[in-house]
Amino acid sequence: MDKLRQQVRQIATSRGVALAEDWRGVDCLLPLLEKVRLDGTVVVLKLTGVGRTPEPYMALFTGGTLQQDFVRVTGTVLDEVVARALVNYARRVWKFTG
Repeated sequence: MDKLRQQVRQIATSRGVALAEDWRGVDCLLPLLEKVRLDGTVVVLKLTGVGRTPEPYMALFTGGTLQQDFVRVTGTVLDEVVARALVNYARRVWKFTG
């Protein structure tokens, strides 16, 4: 997760978003999600009820600059799921190479 946090910080810096070095929680990522939305991309965060799936969190980015493509990430830790989706999106759309 440390490498993922570092990648998200690099992306935030490149998009003009201040993000603390020791960021925690999905609320810190809302300014980056807003940048994705401003690209015309739809951002969906899904939190599934207990016992329905082993990976209760999902982040889905679709449309906008992704056109017919999409980014979908599932997992058990919400901020990690959102961070992984942001990194995947940044690689595809913002040409992030980190």
